[in-house]
Amino acid sequence: MQIVSDRDPYVFVDNILPDASRSRYDLEHRAGIHLLSEGMTYAGYDPNRYILCEDERGKPYFQGMDNTGVPSFSISHSKGIVACAVSKRNIGCDIEKAGKVPANLYKELGKVRTIRTNRIIRDLESIQFWTVYEAVGKYLGTGIPLDDTDVGALGLIANSWLIEESFVLSIVRKRPEQDA
Repeated sequence: MQIVSDRDPYVFVDNILPDASRSRYDLEHRAGIHLLSEGMTYAGYDPNRYILCEDERGKPYFQGMDNTGVPSFSISHSKGIVACAVSKRNIGCDIEKAGKVPANLYKELGKVRTIRTNRIIRDLESIQFWTVYEAVGKYLGTGIPLDDTDVGALGLIANSWLIEESFVLSIVRKRPEQDA
């Protein structure tokens, strides 16, 4: 487990060893749940205190996650790496292998461009934008938000990291001053 952020929101990544007996997706999904347990322990939560459930699409969540004291989390995986963010506030995360987002996707992404993120490397801008966009969908709980939602008006902030020189990890959350 590699610690990307050692304070709330806590952010972790881990490599996954290939296992020929399972599909890569299944292996990455299971590794995400394992990383969640490790990350929660690191962040000071007892993972055995919470009941992990899955919705109809297979997305994991804690029973009662909207209640005070139940941590929020977001898991993402891509091409042999898994990321997890744990926070006392709602959070969304996404990790992707570096590369260009197909040009036809930009038509659908226009409304989200109001989110400001730090540039990592010029060649990674499009994938960074995409990871922020997917993290917003996870934050909202809607999947990829292809409607006319003005995401910038929601007061979200994003952080992005370059992981192992070939993956971009982004998290999205509300500005801390909006929690008061």
